[in-house]
Amino acid sequence: MASAPVHLPHVSPSRVQAGPLGTNVRSGEGEALSLIGLGKQFGNGAAIRDVTLTLARGEVGSLLGPSGCGKTTTLRCIAGFHKPDSGTIRIGSRVIVGDGIFVPPEERGLSMVFQNYVLWPHMTAAQNIGYGLRLRRQPSRAIAAKVSDLMALLGLAGLEGRYPHQLSGGQQQRVSVARSLAVDPEVLLLDEPFSNLDAKLRVEMRRDMRDLLKRLGTTAIYVTHDQEEAMALSDRIFLMDRGRIVQYGTPREMFEEPASRFAAAFFGFANFFPGIAEKDGAQTVVRLEHAGVRMPVPTTHAGTPLTVAVRENELEVAPRSVVGGDWFAGEITSRLYVGGATQLVLRCGELRLAAHLTGYEAMTLPAEVALRIRPERVVVLPTHDRPERLA
Repeated sequence: MASAPVHLPHVSPSRVQAGPLGTNVRSGEGEALSLIGLGKQFGNGAAIRDVTLTLARGEVGSLLGPSGCGKTTTLRCIAGFHKPDSGTIRIGSRVIVGDGIFVPPEERGLSMVFQNYVLWPHMTAAQNIGYGLRLRRQPSRAIAAKVSDLMALLGLAGLEGRYPHQLSGGQQQRVSVARSLAVDPEVLLLDEPFSNLDAKLRVEMRRDMRDLLKRLGTTAIYVTHDQEEAMALSDRIFLMDRGRIVQYGTPREMFEEPASRFAAAFFGFANFFPGIAEKDGAQTVVRLEHAGVRMPVPTTHAGTPLTVAVRENELEVAPRSVVGGDWFAGEITSRLYVGGATQLVLRCGELRLAAHLTGYEAMTLPAEVALRIRPERVVVLPTHDRPERLA
């Protein structure tokens, strides 16, 4: 018998590290997709463990993480290409994977867009888009209308009679997306569909995809290793590491409140200062071990080891003469002008740091410099990996 959904009180997702059974489930009548305790093993190693998530109807979620973290395995389990070793998958109220249940891929009501376009080379764009509808024996007039509408929505009008080899890469991927949407899937699965496109076209495609999914009210789950892509497309992001969902939340929550060093590094924090909390009169401060400066941390107990995470653009750099107070000494080891900004690599004691400064002036800074952290924009990560925002 299949496992029942887990009901939990509401918790702010940015303050919870997901992974164990039920920690990020939002149960309710509007659920389109639910994974509960999903596990899959290949050989002697677990590819995914205790993966639990839900998507509401019309919600776009992203599985985000580095190569090998389990995001594609999770997607393929949802699609039915892999049979999980444990756990439950529901599409709406229908169990498609559970105890003694494994619904084949073609009966799940899903569509998938792959990295490669996988179009029939002997069919025109219009024929490729209408292929699934013809398999379902839809009336020719209804197929033609649906294909025409989707081609207009995806900017393909006028290309109906072209074959795949006569289309650009971006046009081929739009045809692939249109074909997947034509059958009105309950959930659309997207496996890094824009990875083969150039950078400019990727930006255009993810913007158009977000608009399209919201206009159609399509529930979708998107696999990517690109945090900017996940943030641009998603209502919620599920960050994966070593087969588990380690944190989830809205794009803003994930960007501003990473719950671990792994999450912070993935969302753009390049500098990590070890420190320790100390009492300073009535307040608690954190002393940065290598920099020797102190910063207020109102809610941290004295004696707690901490890591202060700082983004590249939040590390200020000035001539060495201003060292003192909250400015500390550093040394530039390399610099690179990238057009409108300069990227610096610096050393502070044993720490290797990075700074991203706008303008060309940073190229003329002396090697010995002063550094300062903007305290209002950093995240403090205690040893138990729960974030605390500085006041």
